[in-house]
Amino acid sequence: MSDSTQLSAVLNELRAFRKYTEEAMETIRSEMKGIKETVCELQRNFQDIKREMSDLKRETYELKNEQSVQRLDINEMDRSVSKVHDGLRSCEDEIEKAERYSRRKNLMLYGVREAPDEDPRTCKDMVVTLLNDHVPQRKWCDRDIVRAHRIGGKHPSTNRPLIVRFMHHDDKFLVLEMRETLKKIDISVANDLTATQRGELR
Repeated sequence: MSDSTQLSAVLNELRAFRKYTEEAMETIRSEMKGIKETVCELQRNFQDIKREMSDLKRETYELKNEQSVQRLDINEMDRSVSKVHDGLRSCEDEIEKAERYSRRKNLMLYGVREAPDEDPRTCKDMVVTLLNDHVPQRKWCDRDIVRAHRIGGKHPSTNRPLIVRFMHHDDKFLVLEMRETLKKIDISVANDLTATQRGELR
């Protein structure tokens, strides 16, 4: 083979290698471009995830603060409700005390015959007469009774109870001591109790 033939063969090989190298470099550049784009996309996704995580963290923090405020509000409401409840209970106790005090001189008389046209005046006279007849330890008069009246709805077949308010405690207790005597004429005597006191006796 002549020198020119050998040189031509070498040049052809170099051209082929150069072409292969250029194609390989182009492929590498293309792949690197794809990798770069992928990396950029990953970076963008990462930034989005970071923002979402930051937003989620902030929302979680705000939610915790809101829940903390709500717990404080609920606790404050519980304390307020408790104070109101205590205040109501205290008021109820005071009302009960006042009601018991207002009834301390009262007696209930059951079984006293009821006249057709009674009024507080005739009821008072009736009680004075009854006491003079059946509680003879003293002489009873109009001044001993502050007031007397029937309670409850009127019914033709029953005698409504009489509530009697005495001027003095001692007179009330004197009548209570004679309850057995009054029972013999079908008249019952009892203290004028509040609803709470009646419930305590059940």
